[in-house]
Amino acid sequence: SQRGLLHVYAQSLYRLGETRLADEMYRRLLLVGGSDEDEVHVDVDEREDSLSNALANRTANYTSGSLLVYGGERDSKCWLEEDSIILDLLQEYSIGITNDGEEKMDDEDEKVMLQNYDLAYNLATFLLVSSEARPPSVVKQAKELLIHAEKSALTILDTDSNENEESKDDENGGVDADIVDG
Repeated sequence: SQRGLLHVYAQSLYRLGETRLADEMYRRLLLVGGSDEDEVHVDVDEREDSLSNALANRTANYTSGSLLVYGGERDSKCWLEEDSIILDLLQEYSIGITNDGEEKMDDEDEKVMLQNYDLAYNLATFLLVSSEARPPSVVKQAKELLIHAEKSALTILDTDSNENEESKDDENGGVDADIVDG
């Protein structure tokens, strides 16, 4: 399919270090159907994976200061930072300010486990790599997102490991193969 080829092309450009071209291909891929004329539905998982790859492209080939203009001011937001999925993820991990002016994070227990921890990890890494162009609150937000991405990855890994153990027990008739009755 055209979308599949566009994705392979974007990945190839990324691997070759062609950041700008790869970025443009990912941007096109993330349009509803891959081009301005297409009307193909893109599911959330595919969209998140493409966003994760686009962030990896930006991070791997980032040049310090490239988001800044003369005088140290921020140039403009990149298209990735204006995507609704990215904005929602950032909003979930926004740092609030208390009435007495102190920063506070939302209660950790209220945060949902990240299903796409790769996207969260790549977003946090991109924010940290480009931290010279960001306020300190965004750096704290990125660190928190990175910690939560790691926790989510480990939770999913533990869950998968437990399911595999239960599956092995079921295959052995509920008896652990290492236990031998005397």
